[in-house]
Amino acid sequence: MSRMSQAEIDHGREAFVKYDADMSGTIDDDELKLVLQDMGYKLSAAETLRVTSQVCERPGAIVLDEFLDLMKLLKSNAATQEDENDLAEAFAYLGGGDDRSGNLDVDKLDYILGEFSLKITAMDIMHMVDKTSEGGNNNGKIEFDEFKKVLSFS
Repeated sequence: MSRMSQAEIDHGREAFVKYDADMSGTIDDDELKLVLQDMGYKLSAAETLRVTSQVCERPGAIVLDEFLDLMKLLKSNAATQEDENDLAEAFAYLGGGDDRSGNLDVDKLDYILGEFSLKITAMDIMHMVDKTSEGGNNNGKIEFDEFKKVLSFS
């Protein structure tokens, strides 16, 4: 995770004090629920536990340093979600469904690749990502997860 600026740390400290309603020096589950709601996150209890357990020793009693780490993680996750949404838009533009269903239109992909004078073809990409051994399903089509794999190099 990237380093926080002094302004971000100060803002995090202010938020911590604001949400530590019982002034215990920790953010408990109820207080965290308010933080997340006010930040616009709609996480289930399981999702909240998953996120907090990445940065907190005791997720139900988050101290200031952990709270700052949690804010960095949430910010990073928000950027990742934006990236995924951008990929979904590109996928839909290339023939996939708006809901990430379906598969790419090979002709559209070849056209785009040609516009950028790339020497790779849609079939080359399909052969790279559609292999069963690489997590593909070997069905001769490029679905969203396979498309994502090509563009995010994951």
